[in-house]
Parts: sequence; structure tokens; C-alpha cells
Amino acid sequence: MTKPSRPTLESLLNRGLISEALDALERSAIAHGTREMPDKVAHVREAYDLLARYAIDGAHDPSRADVYADVCASIRDLAASLRRQRMMQDSATLYFSTVRTQQLQPDRTLTTVVDEYRRLIARKNEALITGETDPPVTEGSGVLLSTQTDMTEKELFNRLWTTHPLSREDADAIDALLDSPVLPSAAAQLTVAGIMAGEIEWHDDRRIVSLVKAYGSADMAVSVKAACALLISLWMHRRRPMRRMALDALAAAADSPRWAADMRMVFLQLIRARDTERVNRKINDEIMPDLMKMKPDMEKRLRDLPTAVDPMSLEDNPEWEEMIEKSGIRDRLKEISEMQEEGSDVMMGTFGTLKSFPFFNDIHHWFIPFEREHPSVARGDNGEWMAFADVIASASFLCDNDKYSLACAFGMMPADHRDMLLAQFKMQNLNMAEINASSLTTADTDREKMANRWIQSLYRFYKLFRRKGEFDDIFAEPVNPLEIPQLSVVFDDADTLGLASEFYFKRGYWDEAYTLFERLATLQPVTAQMLQKMGHCRQRTGDIAGALARYEHAELLDANSVWTLRRIGSCHRMAGNHEAALPYLERVAEACPEDHNAALALGHCLTALGRYREATVQYYKVDFIHPEGGKAVRPLAWALMMSGEFDKARIYYQRVLSDKPDATDYLNAAHLDLLTGRYADATDRYLLSAHASGGDSAVFTKAFEEDMPLLTSRGVDPLMARIVLDTVVSRHRHDSERQ
Repeated sequence: MTKPSRPTLESLLNRGLISEALDALERSAIAHGTREMPDKVAHVREAYDLLARYAIDGAHDPSRADVYADVCASIRDLAASLRRQRMMQDSATLYFSTVRTQQLQPDRTLTTVVDEYRRLIARKNEALITGETDPPVTEGSGVLLSTQTDMTEKELFNRLWTTHPLSREDADAIDALLDSPVLPSAAAQLTVAGIMAGEIEWHDDRRIVSLVKAYGSADMAVSVKAACALLISLWMHRRRPMRRMALDALAAAADSPRWAADMRMVFLQLIRARDTERVNRKINDEIMPDLMKMKPDMEKRLRDLPTAVDPMSLEDNPEWEEMIEKSGIRDRLKEISEMQEEGSDVMMGTFGTLKSFPFFNDIHHWFIPFEREHPSVARGDNGEWMAFADVIASASFLCDNDKYSLACAFGMMPADHRDMLLAQFKMQNLNMAEINASSLTTADTDREKMANRWIQSLYRFYKLFRRKGEFDDIFAEPVNPLEIPQLSVVFDDADTLGLASEFYFKRGYWDEAYTLFERLATLQPVTAQMLQKMGHCRQRTGDIAGALARYEHAELLDANSVWTLRRIGSCHRMAGNHEAALPYLERVAEACPEDHNAALALGHCLTALGRYREATVQYYKVDFIHPEGGKAVRPLAWALMMSGEFDKARIYYQRVLSDKPDATDYLNAAHLDLLTGRYADATDRYLLSAHASGGDSAVFTKAFEEDMPLLTSRGVDPLMARIVLDTVVSRHRHDSERQ
């Protein structure tokens, strides 16, 4: 008899079996924990026993629910600490390797590093103002101070990332750092990133509180990044209950007039980031190949021009502009530009190959804002570099770590490439400036652009970092904000759900779109169009029954929608219910007499029902309306054969066999010969079918035998069929052996 497995700690907590959960935690603490761990478990048990005793005695306690929640949270936190301790021993991940390295310096804590960083920032600010440092200034002291700052920022980020849980002293030090009037915006943004990185690894209520405080910053970049960090953190730990301190902080944030708009804005940027792979596939697989095909012709035309041409000035000449227009290049470039204006990440494919520089080996470099004076990329007083860096810095269409990619690559570029790239970026910056000038720029649009660029940086980290497999990919699954308890109210409105569902639907994320449409249907009157989209989502995921239910509901609201009728007929056919499909396809064909696809679908349905003569009428119609497509030739030949019009069928099979026939074409043409007693011709064509089916005659034999009941019902002699089959198989085997 199999011994029943013990319930998990989480299942015990969810069922309210706190004492059993404490027993399980105590056993684990004794077996695997530090010497202090059993005492911590005992302290939590004492708090719970007091709560239970007072509750059973009937004592009034208005804070009972909060104390109960704290007990459950403490059990979860202690269980997490035990897991961390076990992983700390042998885990080779970067996270735990960093933790073990930090343990070699027990006197350095997050608090001491924060204090050191604040002093360093003060020194750096003083040096910028006075030109002096302590010790006295030398020619290289500014660089030394910047390098020291970067090293301390690295340690600060690592401490923010790996310190768990944050003590009250740690949280106070972080809040004081973010409140410091001398802290540069870039440093504050990096601090927010470090808090978020640590929260994604291991939940900590104090981190949520710190992020909420950062969200209230007057610095827009810090506030926006904190908003992103909060939504991401809440999503990654959506099933983890929170302590009162975190819930109260989030409730206070929700009172901000910006909160709901910011959360919706961040959500839309996250689902846009998930579209990055599709966008880059489109660019790499469709747009770029088309441009490469055009390249030789464009180069030839440019060579034929009487004078040298600057590609950046082609549009200045109407003749050149016409050449660009006819080539199709403009349409393709416009397509990329439109995707970029919509916020799509069109640069991922380009810059994905530029993340192998040593700069990106340090995890904190993926999260820092671009600064041209950063010691890892700065090139002193090099005027060319400063001009290049200024243009990069102002390129609002690039995220920060793409800017660092260009900065790292700068020194390796040939001079002519640098000049060309500089010209391209200047032109792009000018175009973006014109777009911004022609549109109404508001604080909301600025915040949206900031969120978009930072999420692009995050996307690159989780997809391109050399040790990305060690991290929980925040983009691995679509964000459904309705599953975040603390935010579900914010997102449970028709406008937000409508935008998100349409975004997913337009880009082919059928499951995600359907989930949001389903919720949207409970918030506003259901329309036929919404039901059509829901049905389409189900159909694209293979749920034909679910699709039919939605389409039929849509028909009740709009009985004359040809689109709906067509889909209902299609679903019935896919389900094998051709009788049910027929009236819908007839209505579509009647409503669209010039639509060859409608006639074709009706013909296929009639063929499946064995109504071959009626099917030929529809196929003739298709062949008349759309002869160049050739879609009706094969089904028409089959329907004519099945209806006994052998001479007409032979004419169409001749057309079929003259246009790259496959194994099925030879098989069906041979059936016609078999039906008309032309056994020698039938044998030859069956043999061609067997050869076209591959080396194994079993494929051909199976297809032949599947069709035989239908053929014998039309008059084929079963004995002759067996003799022909045997002859074909024997000849095919001999032919294969000779080869």
C-alpha cells in the first residue's frame, strides 16, 4: 500500500490548519534550519496559541484578522528562509553565488553600503561643483571617483537584490536614500530596479512598501519605474497573501489620482512587450527579406544616376522619390515606422547581437539609465565620442541598454560606419521631434514613453542576459491583471479590458484575448461583434464546440451577418456535421453570388454529403468566376466522376495531371480508369501514385483501400480491384529494389 504524501505547507495554510503547518515547519527547522530557527517557529506558535485561546474564550479583538494574517505570513516567511538556507549550500546560480560572496564580509550590510553610497554621491556632487575632491584633485581623479561610484553601485544593486528579508533598518536606509535631495535620478532609478529584482526572487512586504514610497517620488522617471516594478512584483507573487503593512501602503497608493491610469498604462506596455517576438519575426522573416530583394535593383539604379547620391537625401529629388515609391521600400519602411510609433519594440533583433560586451556581464548594468560619462564607456575628452554620445542620449526611440550597446560598439566601428550611424540617428531624432511637435505631448504620454523604454530594457535582460535561465522570466506568460487581488478593481473596467482584449486579438494571442473578452461581456452589453471575436478565438485554439456556441449567440443578435453564417458553416464542417453546415453555407452563397470561396465551401459540403451533381454546379461556378485560381479543378473532377459523368471528369483530370500532380492526383485519376474498365491505364497511374507516396507502398495501399468501398458502390469489380492493387504493389516493390 502506497504511503499517502504529506500535504504541502501552503495547502495546510489555505485550509486553515495552522497548528499542522507549524508542526511541519518545526520538523523542517530542526532537520535543516539554523540553531535560531526552531526558536523563531516557537515564537510564531506562541502568538497563534494566544490568538486561538482568546478567540475561543470569546474575547473581543478587533485586530484578530490582522494578527492571524501575520501568523500565516510569518510561517510562509520562515518556510522561505529554510528553502533559502538549503539552496545557499549548493546552488550555483548567480543569485546564491552573490549571497555567499557577500557573507565573506559580515561587517558590510545593505545599510552600511547605502550609507557609503550616500557619502560617495555627496563627494561626487562636490567634485562636480568645486572641481576638487579629497584627496586633492589630480588629472585622473575624476575618472577614479566615477569608477569607485560604479563599483559601489554594483555592490548596492547586489545587496538590494539579494538581501532577504529586509530588516527595518535596511528599509529605513533605502527610504532615506531615495528621499535624499543629493541623490541623482539615475541612482534612484537603479535603487528601484534593485528592490524590484529582489522582490521577484523572494517576496518581502517591506520591498512593496519601499516601492510604493518610490512611486510617490517627484522624479517622473523614478515614479514610473516604481509603478512598473509594483505591477510586475504583484503579478509574480499574485498568489502570495501580503501583510497589513504592504496592503496599507498599496491602499494609500490607490488614493493617488494617477494610480489607476499608471497601472493600466504599465499593463498595456507589458502586453506590448510580449508582442516583441512576433514583431521581430515579421521584420526578420517578411520585411527584411523583401528589402534585401530590392537592394540589387536599387544599387543598380543609384549607380546609373549621373552624380553621386547621398541616400539620406533621396527624397529631395522627385525622380528619386518616385523610384523609392515604385520599389516598395517606402511601404516597408513606413510599416516599421508605424509599429515603432505604436510602441512596438522593433529594435530587439538589431541590438540583441550587441549584448556580448563585457559591460553586460555585470547584472546592474542592464538596469542603469544611459550616462555618457559612465566609466565603462566614457572616452575622456574625445570630441567625436561626445558628439556621438549626445546623439545617442537624445535618441528617445532607444531604451537605455540599447544605448549602452551602441556606446560599447563605438570604439570598434570604422570611421565611415560611425559617420553613417550618426547621420541616421540624427535623422531619426529629427523625425521623432517632428512627430512630437505635431502631437499633443502630455505628462501621460511622457510617462508612457518612459515605461515603454524601461520595459524594453527589462525584456532584453530576461531574454538576452548570459545567465537568463537562472531568473524567473517576467515575460514568460501573459499578464492577467484580474488575477492580481490588489489590482483587480483597477483593471475591472470596460475601457481597460476593451483595449487589452483588442490588443491580444489583433496580434493573435487567442487564449488571452478570449479571457478578457469573457470578463468584458459581464461588464457591458454583449454585441454580435464581441461574440464573433470570442468565437474566432475559440476556433483558432481548436475549441470548435466553444466557437459554435459563440457564433450561434452572435447570430441571434445579428441574423444577417454573412461573416457569422460563414463561420457557423465552417465549424459544423470541421466537426463533421455537414447536414448542419449546409443551410448556413447556402445562405452565404445566396447572399454573395460573386464570392467564389462561398461557392467552393458549399460545393465541398455537398460533396461530403454525396450530393455530387449539386456539387458540380457550385464547382463550375467557381471555375467560371475565378478560373485563374484553379481551386475547383480537382474537386470538380472528383464530383463529375462520382456522379457518373466520366467523359467530363476525364477532361478535368487531364488538367490536373498537367499541373504538377501529387500522389493523390494520380490516385484519383486512376480511380476514373478503374471505374471505366481501363485497367492497364489504371495500373500505370496507381504505380505513379505509389512512387509519389515514397518508398513504402503501405501509404499507397492504405489510401487505395480507404476509397474502395465508395468505388465498388459505383460499379467497380472488387476482384479486378484486388488484382490491380496486387500488380501495382508488386511492380512498385521491384522498381524500388532496382533503385
